[in-house]
Amino acid sequence: GVLEKWQKRLRYIMVDEFQDSSEKEVKLLSYLQGYHKNLFIVGDADQAIYSFKGGKVELFINFPIDFSPCHQIKLEQNYRSVGEVVDIGNELISKNILRDKKILISERGLSNTKIKHYHAKSDEEEMNFINQAFPNKFRFHCDRDSYDYVYDINDLADLSGKKYDGKRNHIK
Repeated sequence: GVLEKWQKRLRYIMVDEFQDSSEKEVKLLSYLQGYHKNLFIVGDADQAIYSFKGGKVELFINFPIDFSPCHQIKLEQNYRSVGEVVDIGNELISKNILRDKKILISERGLSNTKIKHYHAKSDEEEMNFINQAFPNKFRFHCDRDSYDYVYDINDLADLSGKKYDGKRNHIK
């Protein structure tokens, strides 16, 4: 019938941000992958943000059991952030209750960067803080009517020492 037609048609299925999947979505995937059993998922339990829309991080955590046999690859190397930022991230996410334990490692190593925590009470307060903390790096502006945030990507990239062209491609 209809199920068999779609199972045979969908030889490979890939799902990104699986940690935000709902029970209904996973049930559908289990049916669809039933013939070829080629289901590839990508996700991070520590980045689950859609529980208010029915997302259940447990479905991601239990995937190796529910869809056994499967092969799991953990990506724990961080290429973007300096060690101090990665270390703080590890400390914060270690407090998550439902998670697949992992320790991220910075490729860039330690940089003697001083991390400062600031808790803004609004987007406008956050933008004012950033503009004052980095007066020559950013030009943030908030349009209250449209909720647009205006900034130049080169200003953001400048903190990392990287530059980007107008299409957001890295310039070496």
